[in-house]
Amino acid sequence: MKELWIISAYTAMVELWFLRNKIYYDVVKPVLTKIQLRIAKRDHECEVRLKGVMRGTNGEKSILRFFNIKVRKMRRRRIIEIFFYLPNENELLLCCDGAARGNPGNAGYGFVVRNHVGAFIFAETGGLGITTNYVAEFISCIKALEWAVDHHFFQLILQTDSSMCANALQQPNISWVLLARWKRIMASIQYITFKHAYREINFSADHFAKKGTHLQKGQTLSFNERPSNLLRIESPGQPYYKFV
Repeated sequence: MKELWIISAYTAMVELWFLRNKIYYDVVKPVLTKIQLRIAKRDHECEVRLKGVMRGTNGEKSILRFFNIKVRKMRRRRIIEIFFYLPNENELLLCCDGAARGNPGNAGYGFVVRNHVGAFIFAETGGLGITTNYVAEFISCIKALEWAVDHHFFQLILQTDSSMCANALQQPNISWVLLARWKRIMASIQYITFKHAYREINFSADHFAKKGTHLQKGQTLSFNERPSNLLRIESPGQPYYKFV
């Protein structure tokens, strides 16, 4: 559908430009139905350019029928079974996430700290003002690591559902805005593992990150106990499912 709408928008733009020239130079009176049929015909002729697949909804089928385009291959959904793992003894798991309402938009961060038996140690959420989701992901990781260093925890597993953020931290490829804070953190930490996890097993951090999008810039909330509005938390050994 995305490919078809791009073709339709481009075709409509070209046809309207040609029509404008005919009206201006040849004093042609436009007929709306003819313009619509011409655009639909051009879209149909571009059918060979469509490479994507369809979901098979009735809406998609009606749109394809309107343009007289054949039904495309169906998108097949895969179900991936994933598990949440706790850290080893003497390690802490920092589950981090950032969120933005719009990109950029009003953003927030959140992180949750768990130990090797799964106990809820600490959580924090904060507002970041207007920024991108990518920056919010980075700041959530920096905030979690700073908390760990301040509380004298130096063997850590940092988990984020942003693969780009996890890869950048491993390289490391840190923004210059956060570089000084990053170096200060790494000078204190003895051992750290960066781990990418799907959102389906990082939903508690996602809960706090979304909460942060409603806070003012610089405003933070911390929790030494699991809050009552956090209805569920990741459980080791329980399967979770991702649909792709």
